[in-house]
Amino acid sequence: MRVLVDNNLSPKIALAIHALVEQDGHEVVHLRKKFRPETDDATVLGRLAEEGRWAFLTLDMAIARKPHQRALWSNQRITIFFLERSWQRKGMSLIEQAGRLLLRWKDIALQFELVEPPAGFKVPLKGRLKQVRF
Repeated sequence: MRVLVDNNLSPKIALAIHALVEQDGHEVVHLRKKFRPETDDATVLGRLAEEGRWAFLTLDMAIARKPHQRALWSNQRITIFFLERSWQRKGMSLIEQAGRLLLRWKDIALQFELVEPPAGFKVPLKGRLKQVRF
């Protein structure tokens, strides 16, 4: 599984997770390593779709809520994992975010393999992933 981590998460989280999951054949890349920081969602999702079999990890639920964003997501056939608001809890350190994300990694990878894009899942800190319906 290849995962692009959005700008709303630290590049350090992407690096740390990549270091731990690459031995299992996963690749985790921060958006800034692949695109300019100001690159719009249409360009990002379009390029990921062209390359095929990427997942997008973000805190930005607007992609799921705004009609034009949803249409873009659907047309580009991307699997998106939306970290729920609880991931932004005040005082949560980068180490805690990375650790919790690693604890969820198996669930994320499983859903990525099971579903055909376009697909989306909300990722809570605890509990089951919840599919986002179109």
